[in-house]
Amino acid sequence: MKKDLGCFLTISNSSSSDDLWDPNGDINEDRKIDMKDISRVAAGFQTRPGDTKWTANGDLDENGVINMKDISTTAKEFGKTT
Repeated sequence: MKKDLGCFLTISNSSSSDDLWDPNGDINEDRKIDMKDISRVAAGFQTRPGDTKWTANGDLDENGVINMKDISTTAKEFGKTT
C-alpha cells in the first residue's frame, strides 16, 4: 500500500525562504492543524480500512485503525501552520 506522506519542501538560494512542512496531524491537508483536522480524525475513531468513515490520513501511526493515539497526535500539533 502506497501512502502519500504529504511532505512539502521548497529550496531556493536564500536560506530565509526554505520551507519544510511535516503535516503530522494535518488530516485535510490544508497546511494548518485546526479543529477541522481533530474533528475529521475523531469522526473516524475505531475505523479500519474499508469502513465508511475510514480516513487513511487519520491513521497517523499506520497501524490499520484510527485510535486515541491518532487523535492525541493531531491534538498535540494543534495550531501549527506553514
